[in-house]
Amino acid sequence: MSADPRDSGVTLRVLLIAAVLVPANAYCVLFMSYERNIFDPTLVALFWNVLFLLGVLRAINQALLRWRPRTAFSRAELLSLWVLLAVATSGAGMDSMQCTFMTMQGAARFAGRENQWDELFLDRVPPAFTVSDEDALDRLWAGHSSIFDRNNLRVWIGPVVRWWAFMTVLWAAPIGRIQLLRKRWVENEKMGFPIVQLPQDLSMDR
Repeated sequence: MSADPRDSGVTLRVLLIAAVLVPANAYCVLFMSYERNIFDPTLVALFWNVLFLLGVLRAINQALLRWRPRTAFSRAELLSLWVLLAVATSGAGMDSMQCTFMTMQGAARFAGRENQWDELFLDRVPPAFTVSDEDALDRLWAGHSSIFDRNNLRVWIGPVVRWWAFMTVLWAAPIGRIQLLRKRWVENEKMGFPIVQLPQDLSMDR
């Protein structure tokens, strides 16, 4: 008898749902942080917005278990969605996107004779990762200019893609380290990992 493909966790439907929820979740976190000054989701290690979404998915799954059990999500699938949403929240959260965005354009925007940044460190800032076009920066700070404008895209697309690639490698590196340490941490040292206990309990079938 073949194993249930849902037990693998990362299934096609999980990826499709994540493709919808991850951007929506990231937008919600950014909106709360920068429009409403609500930084709560990422001030604690266990992101409450992700727990809320996991609770919603669990409620939907309970209905599927009752009425259409063959289409219900497995525990591994729910946990995979939780991990994907948590990583997306981390990238969009406090001290991540806002610091990266300021790093991309802050040095060129705020450099002046008063602070002498051009003499202190501007020559050490990699131009491939920053935006120094004065017209583009003026449009950004003045507002009333869409990021989808061709002139804006031409300036911003390069640094954004390079930062995206760098962040992808930066976030992927710990996954490889976890694979090396998992056996020792989980099987030998029996570490409890309390931060994951609530999501694990929330994803269990009742």
